[in-house]
Order: sequence, then structure tokens, then C-alpha cells
Amino acid sequence: MASTGPVEKYRVKKKPLKKWNLQDTVTIRAGDAATGRDLVTHRELACYYSPVFKAAFNSQFIEGETQKYTLADVSPAVGRLLIHWFYHQELDLEFNQATKSRADMHLCELWVLADKLMIPSLQNTAVLHMEWLRLTFHTISTNCLNYVYENTEWESPLRMLFLHWCAFNMAESRFMEKPEHFPKEMLLELAALQSRALPQRSGELRRERRDMMMFKVEELE
Repeated sequence: MASTGPVEKYRVKKKPLKKWNLQDTVTIRAGDAATGRDLVTHRELACYYSPVFKAAFNSQFIEGETQKYTLADVSPAVGRLLIHWFYHQELDLEFNQATKSRADMHLCELWVLADKLMIPSLQNTAVLHMEWLRLTFHTISTNCLNYVYENTEWESPLRMLFLHWCAFNMAESRFMEKPEHFPKEMLLELAALQSRALPQRSGELRRERRDMMMFKVEELE
């Protein structure tokens, strides 16, 4: 099953590039020397969408001399998503129920990569696809949480997306079923989010004088 796109779209501020020099290409290496892949794309596209690529390919450093940029911590699969997006502003993502969590992980990796390359429109595209996958399959890929928290900062939009999912769209049993999926930092942020989300007056649970029978241990006669 291929991604047909999210149910809604953000307004994109940067207009797609319509023309570029077909003879001028650069190489983006996705992965390390042993397992990576060289991906060729047109130079004007890479430089137009990413200020990082623009600075690198126009510099006097090794990237400028060789016209090759290495993304050592990026898988070839995620690298191909990036290149495809350059040309089409959409994601060529294959998935089904069984591979939904892997697709979500690729989208998280793509979001982090786009953050490093300073491509916010690609980050927004990735987030919309993740929400569309959640709505389609009614599942939350909590296996992505450790990666997300290792590679993002406090209050990043990607963290906030997962926090809102876990707080308001996930069965509470998931916390007990997969405790290894939830980083300590995420649980602290989740508690803070849920505390803020509670209305100022929410009945018995918010009263200063509450019914202490709620906390009573039954005594034997």
C-alpha cells in the first residue's frame, strides 16, 4: 500500500522549484562506507531546498570540491525519501498494517534529517503522513519514542506529536505492555502535559478537600 497523502495539508511557504540544470548533479551518500548508497540528485534542487547543502556545495571544503555530501547516520531508505521529495514534494512510502511501525520510524528519521538540513516543509510533510497513518491504522508506533527522544530537543514538534498521541489517543494498557518503549524524560513531559490539560475545575479530583475513601485500604473485621 502506497501513501496517498494526509487528509489535510499545511500551507507551504517555499514554492517548488520548477526548472533546474539537468547537467549539474551532486552525490549524497546515505549511510556509512560499508553499507551506504550513493544517491545522485540535481545540484540546484538540493541547494534550493536545503541551506545546509547550499553552503556545503558552494564551499571550499571537501563537499564543495567533490560535490559529494555524506549523511553517515542516515539509512539509504530515508535518503531515497529525501531525494524523491526534492522532485515531487511528496513521500514515496510503501506500507501496510504489518509494516506501519517501520514506516513511522522512517518518517521520524526523515523528520530528524530534515531538521539537520533545515527543511521545515519536509518536516511538516513527514508529520502529516504520520498522523494519516495513525488515523488509517488506529495504532501509535511507540517503538519510535526512544529514537525521537535521543534525537530531538525539549518541546520539539515531533516530541509534542508523540506526547499528544500518548496522552489522548493511546490505550493506557500500552504503558504496561511495552514499558521499554517509554523513556523517563518522555514520561515526565507526559505528566506535565496531562496536568496542564486538566481543566482548572474538574470536580472531585481537583478539590482541596477530597473524599479520602478513594484511598482507603479495606480492613478485615
